[in-house]
Amino acid sequence: MEDVRLSEAFDALSGYEQLILKLLFVDDLEVQEVARQLGITERKANQRIGGALAKMRRVYLLPVARPRRQGAAELGALWRGGRR
Repeated sequence: MEDVRLSEAFDALSGYEQLILKLLFVDDLEVQEVARQLGITERKANQRIGGALAKMRRVYLLPVARPRRQGAAELGALWRGGRR
């Protein structure tokens, strides 16, 4: 159930937001490198990352009123189709 909700939260992101999180969590790039690859400033990259994570948090927590933190490993597994 948790994986399904996490997947739904990830699917709620735009393709650009998904790409940013993939570069950060799956490809394990530093924010500075993410910004360079996307041709944006580091500040803008941080804003986009924060916005994407906030959107995922809102979608993920909608059905449940309890906080839950997702780690990089879970996001990476989600990106790879559930394989760890």
